[in-house]
Parts: sequence; C-alpha cells; structure tokens
Amino acid sequence: MPNRLSCSVDAADIASLFPTDPLIRSRPMRISFCQLPQALLALALINAIAICLPIQFTCADEPFIPRRQNQPPGPPLTPQQALEKMVVPDGFKVELVASEPDLMNPVAMAFDDRGRIYVTESFEYPRREPGPGRDRIKILEDTNGDGRVDSVKIFAEGLNIPSGIAVGHGGVWVANAPDLLFLEDTDGDDKADKQTVVVTGFGRDDTHELPNALTWGPDGYLYGLNGVFNRSIVKQNGNTFDFTCAMFRIDPATHRFELFCEGTSNPWGITFDHEGEAFISACVIDHLWHLTESGYYHRQGGPYPPHTWKIDSIVRHKHQMAAYCGIEFFDSPAYPANFRDKLYMGNIHGGCINVDSVARTGSTYQGTGHPDFLTANDVWFMPVAQKVGPDGCLYILDWYDRYHCYQDANADPKGVDRGHGRLYRVVYEKRPEIEYTDLSKLNHSQLIDLLVHPNIFYRQRASVILAERLQSRDDDEAKQTVAAMVSRLLSSPKPESIQLLATTLSLRNVDTDRICRLAEHFKDQPDALAWCVRSMGERLKESDLKGAIEPCKQLLTTAASSSDPRVRLQAAIAAGKLSPDHHATLSPTKTLIDVLHGSVDDGLLPKIVWQNLQRRIVADQSMIVQRLAAASQSDSLLVAMSPRIATRLLADVKPDLSAPNDAATLASVLAIADSLAGRNGSAEGEVLRSVLAKLRTGEIRAAAAKKSLNDWLLQSKSTGDYRMQLAAFAGDAAAIQQVAATLLDRGRSADQRREALETIAIVNPLLLQPAVSQWITDLQENTKVDDGWRDALLSAVLRYSDAETQRKILTTLPRLPIGVRTMVAGRMIQRDVTAKLLLAEISSGALAKDMLGPDQIKQLASSPAADIQASVKEIWGSVRMQDSANRQAVVREMTDYLLKDAHGDATKGWVVYDRICGQCHKMHSRGYEVGPEITRNGRGSFEQLIVSVFDPSLVIGEAYKSVSVLTSDGRLISGLVTERSDQRIVLKVQGGKLEVIPMDEADEIRDNEQSLMPEGLETQMTRQEMADLFALLSLDQAPETSGSQVIAGTPEGLHAKP
Repeated sequence: MPNRLSCSVDAADIASLFPTDPLIRSRPMRISFCQLPQALLALALINAIAICLPIQFTCADEPFIPRRQNQPPGPPLTPQQALEKMVVPDGFKVELVASEPDLMNPVAMAFDDRGRIYVTESFEYPRREPGPGRDRIKILEDTNGDGRVDSVKIFAEGLNIPSGIAVGHGGVWVANAPDLLFLEDTDGDDKADKQTVVVTGFGRDDTHELPNALTWGPDGYLYGLNGVFNRSIVKQNGNTFDFTCAMFRIDPATHRFELFCEGTSNPWGITFDHEGEAFISACVIDHLWHLTESGYYHRQGGPYPPHTWKIDSIVRHKHQMAAYCGIEFFDSPAYPANFRDKLYMGNIHGGCINVDSVARTGSTYQGTGHPDFLTANDVWFMPVAQKVGPDGCLYILDWYDRYHCYQDANADPKGVDRGHGRLYRVVYEKRPEIEYTDLSKLNHSQLIDLLVHPNIFYRQRASVILAERLQSRDDDEAKQTVAAMVSRLLSSPKPESIQLLATTLSLRNVDTDRICRLAEHFKDQPDALAWCVRSMGERLKESDLKGAIEPCKQLLTTAASSSDPRVRLQAAIAAGKLSPDHHATLSPTKTLIDVLHGSVDDGLLPKIVWQNLQRRIVADQSMIVQRLAAASQSDSLLVAMSPRIATRLLADVKPDLSAPNDAATLASVLAIADSLAGRNGSAEGEVLRSVLAKLRTGEIRAAAAKKSLNDWLLQSKSTGDYRMQLAAFAGDAAAIQQVAATLLDRGRSADQRREALETIAIVNPLLLQPAVSQWITDLQENTKVDDGWRDALLSAVLRYSDAETQRKILTTLPRLPIGVRTMVAGRMIQRDVTAKLLLAEISSGALAKDMLGPDQIKQLASSPAADIQASVKEIWGSVRMQDSANRQAVVREMTDYLLKDAHGDATKGWVVYDRICGQCHKMHSRGYEVGPEITRNGRGSFEQLIVSVFDPSLVIGEAYKSVSVLTSDGRLISGLVTERSDQRIVLKVQGGKLEVIPMDEADEIRDNEQSLMPEGLETQMTRQEMADLFALLSLDQAPETSGSQVIAGTPEGLHAKP
C-alpha cells in the first residue's frame, strides 16, 4: 500500500505560490481530497490549481455525515450529472441556465426589466463580523436567446453576506447586514457607482437568519424578513424598532421603515398571491404561513410581547424535514392549469421543491400539500430561491453545498463549499418565447395592460415600473395616467386583476375621494373592496386628511360591518392605524368592536382585532365596560375576549394601587365580571381568575386591594369558588376556612383544589398542613394522586410553609419519581432557608447528592451564606465556578466512548431522560417544554446530538439564553423569559412552571450568556446511563414505537447488545 496523506491547505496558501496570477488570487478556492496517495496528491493539486477548483483537504477515520443527512454526501456532481438525476412530473424538464464558474455560492436573485438576473454571491458566510467583504452581485444575461447565460458582469463588490436583493425604483436594493443598501448605476455601465444606506441596525448574531427575501408587494412597498435568533435594532426618524423574527417593509420613495408583522422562526421567502396576500416559508416550525399586517405569529423561541394572542400557521401537514428557502406563487400559462395557483417552496434538507395550495377559510387560508414538483436526488442540492421568469417558467437558484445546516458552517467555516452554484429553469414541453425584452421601454398605457397579463412576472414588474414613474410626479402626464387607471377600473364590475387595483391605490395622487369611489363601485366584490379599505388605512395614518375624514369614516364604518371577513379584517387593521388626531371623529375602539360581530368562526380576525384593540383598552375602558354590560348575543366574541381585556386593564396598575386610577381600574374589572354573571358563567369566572392571578403573584397586593374587594363583595351577586377566594384575599375568616376545606375535598377536581391551594398558600400557609398530611398518607398507601395537584402542593409548601412541614416533604422524596425529585431540589435551592434543609438531608445520606446538577451546585457554592458554602464543599468538594474553557476535549472523550464502546438500552434511557433532560425539554410528548422541543429539533445527526449535550453553549440562540432574577424575599430564580414588561418578568423554569415576578420585587435581573442547559452533564450519569440516554435520543421515534430508525451517524454498536 502506498503512503497516504491527510492535510489541510488554505486558499491563501495556494495563492501565495502564484502572486502574479489575478485569477487564482481573486477566486476563493477549496479542494476536497482525502487520503490520496502522495504521488496522486501532488498531481491532483497541480490540476486543481490549473482549473481553479475549490480547495480543501480534509480527512477523518469516520466518514463525515453533515447534519440532517443520513449518509456521507459524496463528491459534488457536475451540472450535467445533477440534471440527469433530477425527477420532475411528466412533460416537464429541467434546464441549466448558469453554473460555476459563472455562478458560485448564490444566495438570492431578482429579475430586472430586461429579464436579466441579479444574483448575490457570498464567500463570507457564515462570518459574523460586519464590514467589507469578498461578496458580490453579478448580472447574468442570455444575450443570444438560447436559454443559457453567456454574459456575466460584476455589478457590485466588497459586500458581506448579501442575503436579499430586489431591483426597482432606479437601483438595486440589497440586504447586507447591518445595512439595507440602495445601489445605483448612474452612468449606465452596469456597475454600481453610488451607494445609499437606507436603514441600518440589522443584527449579525446568527448569519443564517439575516434580513432576506426582499420582495416587491402589490402595494408598492419593499418587503423583507428577519430571523428569530438575529436581534435587530433599527432607528429611524425618532422611532426605534427592536425585533427578531418579523416581516418588515420599506417605502421606496421615502425610505420609511415599518414592521408589517412579527413572529415565526427563520423565515426565508415571501410571495404574494393573485389577491395580493402575503405568504412565507419558514424553518423548524410549520413551513407555510399567511401573514397579515399587525399580526403576531407563533415564535420558534424567545418571549412574546405582553398580552400577545399568537396566530398559528395555515398547515397541518408536513413535507420532508423542516428547512425551507424561498417560496413563489406560480401563476403563468407556461404550465398546465393543475400546476398554476400553487406555492412552490425550496426544501433544503429534502433536496426538492415542495408544493402547497391554499383555500380561503374566512379571513385567512388553509394549506394543502401536493406531490413534490422536483426531486434532485443529490444531497448537495440547496434551492435557496425560486422565481417566475419573463418566459413564465420557474427558475430555481441552487447554493449547492454539502453543508445544509448552520451548525456545520459555524463549526467548520473553512469547510463550506465556495466554488459551486447553479441556476435551473423548469420547462413544460417547450420554453415559451419571451414577449418583452425590455419593459422599461414600454409606455404607460402598455404597462397598464401588463398589470392584467396572465404571467405574474409581467404583472409584478409593470407595477414596480409604474410606481417608480408615477409615485412622486404630479405633472399632467402622470395625472392623465392615474385617471386612465381609475377609469379602467370603474369601467368593469370586477377588477381585471388585483394587481391593477392595488397598483392604482398605492399611488399617492390617488386621493381619498377616488378610493371611496372605487370602494362604492366594488362594494359587491369583497377582494377588491378589502383593498380599498386597506388603502384607506394607509391614508388614516396621516394627521391631515384635508377635510376627507367624513368619507373615510363612512367607508370604515361600512367595512367594519361587512358580511365578508376579508373586508372586516382590513377595517380592523385600518382602525389600528388611525391617527390620534381623528379619534374624536372616528373611534378606533368602536370600529374594532364592531368588526367582531359575525367573526365567531374566523381563526384570524379576532386575533388581529385584539392586537389592535389591546393598545386602546386602558384609555377606552369606560366604553368597553359599557359595551360588555350591554352585550347582546352578537357580541359573543367580545364577551369571550373579556378575560383578555381584564388582564390588559390590570397590567398597568401598581402593586399598591397607588396611581390615581388604579382602584377604579380594579373596580372596572370586577364590574365586567358582574355584567357577565348569569349570562356567561365561564367568561365571568375567567375575569375573576385574572384578578386572583394578580393577587397570587403579588402584582396586586391583598392589603392594597382589600377595600376594593370588600366594596365589590357587598354589592356583587357573583357566587362560587372565585368569589370565595377573593373574599379570602379580603381577609374574610369564614371564606378562608371554606377555601381551605376545598384542599381536602376529594369530590373536587384537581384543578379546583389546585386553585384553592394557590390562594391558601398566600393568605394562610399554615392551613396547608392538613393537605400535606393527606398527601403523605396517600403516598404511603399507594393511593393515586393527580400529578399536577402533587406538584403544586410541593411548590407551595417549599415557598410558603414552615420548616417542619418542609422537612416532611423531604422525607418523601425517595419515594417520588426522579423528575419530581429534581423539581423539588430546584425549588429548594432558590432560597437559603430551604437550601440548608436540602443540604442537611444530602449530607446525612438521606438523599442522593446527584439530585443536583452542575449549575445548581454552582449556584449554592456562590451563596453569600458561609454555612451553605461549607456544606457544598463537604458534599462535593471544591467547585469550579467558571465553565470549562475546553469543552471540546470533553466532546472528544464522550464521542470516543459513544462511537466505540457504548451499548445502550433506549427504554432504560427514559429514566435518565426524566432526571436530566425532561425538566426542560419535551420529546415524544414526555417532559416539560422550557427549552426547545426536541422531537424534531436538535437531533439532526449523532454528532450534533453529542455537541448539544456536552457543549450546550457552543451555538445558542438569543431566545434560549437564560435570565436569573434575585427577588426581594431572597429567591434566586433562573429560567427563560416568556414575558418582560415594566410591571413584571415571567420566567419558564425547570419543570415547565411559570414564575411571575413583579418588577418591584426583582432586586436584580442578570442576563446569562450561557445556555440554560448546564455544562458537565457527563458528571451526572454513569457511562452505562450515558449509553442508555443516547440510545434513546438517537431514535427518530419513541423506542416503544414500531419502525423507529436511528438518526444519521449513529454507531451500529450503540443499539447492539454487548
């Protein structure tokens, strides 16, 4: 056997050998060879340099399997080989438009008016540092009409991960975090020579979640997306936008920046359908979302703003895996009818193009999955963008890399392929001829005709060109063109296309009078009428409507009571935009309440109403209380919303009710409950529960509320448990005894007993003792007890009871499930007095010291109490307070054991999971969801699994960084923030419990840079327990489920019997 060589050679080293060759020095290079004989290696190196292939020598004993792949990716295919492996429906074919070296590391693309393709290339990914880079924008052009790119020009250089691009309004818009740039070619040489920073402040914390998907909307705005782990702070004109996952938009004329809506995960792709509605594709969570202005959608992670009523996705189905890039609504005669009006999405991990259709359901949609449109059968295939071209075909941009996941790119930045990239076109039978070679040369009338063209590409580009030409002009030609557009719309009972209507309405010289005329004309066309109301909402932001407030009021009032949910939806959004200068004439609160009528079965409308209403609730509480008091059957949604209204009203009161209106606000909430008594007992109870919740957390102190509660008790006709508990908080001795009796009443539900427990724990914790005794007896007699009741009782005793009762609890721990023991230990270390009790039991040998994890031990060791420090040293010895600087060594050691020597039992792994993982993670419906749910996430490969467990802070999203709060009563609580406001902070702690801490009781709040998941888990389990745990975690389904398969990279011996 000849000698074999394993080495790594950087492109800079190669370039240094050829200092005068500009081609080699300018092209990022990496070559992949492994264990080549030395003689062949030299030859391969020479050949590689000669043809400028990407260069990287890497080698390992084990075959490399990237995350979310189930086998080594193998070498890259040539473009022709890639084409031959692709599968598309009958009658379709895939054509190559461009490939390396003309196209390398493509990220985003956009067509211009001549059908040329602007493509961004990134060699810097995944670099986090801002500043100039090696990235660039190319213009790709087919000059001879054969369908292949034959002209490549570099439009701009010096960029740093340009993640989104759009062409229009005289230049090129580029997302180049932290900036959004506007690049202009002022001399017509196809090179950018003028640069304007439109806005700045986008983050670079996570460079696979950068601002992206710049897309022109039918309303003339430029839309874009940002990811959940990429916090951004954009400041403009005195406004500060602090956001993570969001859809934003920019006015191309004024550069005004706005957040359109917030939520989702790492969204990467925007498209608009024939009604002008926005859809996006997203990663990790559900893949398809209908986004509506002012909405707040489900987040992958991180806190929601207070009082958020989140909106969910529009799909219940899934395709392969969960990493998406790009989305396009396909509407073109180039494909058969059954392939039109569909959403085409790039599936990175699936290596294919997924297809969904959507159908109207009220004011939103429901998505349905269809067979894949394209399957690449090549793991290097990474479809990052999809666009309809001027020929009506779907174009697919392919990053082409073996690394799909950012974890791989972050762990091995030099391993990212930087020498490939492809652009494909999918054709049905024969590629259609391109009708227009340069749209910029068309006159206004011709462009107006294109707004109703069957090819969505022409409709969208014509809209951008007309907006650019007419938006800022007020000359006769512009006026005549606008008049012609309005006249064309009024000449037909139904708009020829929504694009024609939306483009017309977006123009600033279309005044409110014209909007009202169009609204009246299209009053029987809900999709068109909705756009008129939407356009009016844009005008309502202005403080000066030049006397047009009355027609605006009439249109908005009519829209609010429309029978069509699409119209009412836009009325709700418009009401939320209403300038305060117009509130006296047109009440946004009244409009929003009116919108709720008839929206009972709509999954979106009530949440949009709430998002806009909750900002007005405190100011308009008198009107709202009156409406609830007079509520009729048609006000059922308003009544159902009353608990949210109550919670919002109480959110701003001070704990001691010292602000002028605090007592009155509490009285208003109690009055709401009274107005519901006898009509809607469920809503009445929920409103009273909102008051109880504030009293239990201390956000309203019982002493301060006593007078208000007693005044209400004297006149209220309310009955039941909640009245009795409020009376207990008011100090009524008989009520306290009655509530305490509920704790022992086995005829009551576990929820009723738990709520009584939460009240008694505060008003008279001594009365918990009989409940504790009853529970201990049940435990000794093996009587089944509700888990939720047990956990609530233990938590209450540990926080509020006397030391003797707490000792009783400790004696039961050996008989409790391991997860409960861990939860109890976590509660006890929050306060010094209970920590000492716990340490005494551990020191005596009554409890095992492995009940506490590394971070909990560190917390105790850092206590200012000398006796606690001494106990920790006695039990565990010296404790290193800083995290290990070399977790990689631990990872290597654990990897070596798990790959070579470990034999595990997945079923036994549940025992270890419950103790170590289940307190913060849910998997297969088992455990608590504090950190990420790991049934589908975080287990893409065995390598990723090992790193996540043993080096948890290597890659951590901002949303998963923990916070520690030191309270005024001496508790130290650590968890993930689910809500943070001036009034309170809410943490989700181990065991899934929400800890609500009033801000005036938070002495110190510390943001932790490390993951909530502690380092040092290898010290909490034996090697066999580790093998059992990883045997469990490496299965894609629960071990008791038939057909379970191992994740990629799992060693064969792990699941084999020794």
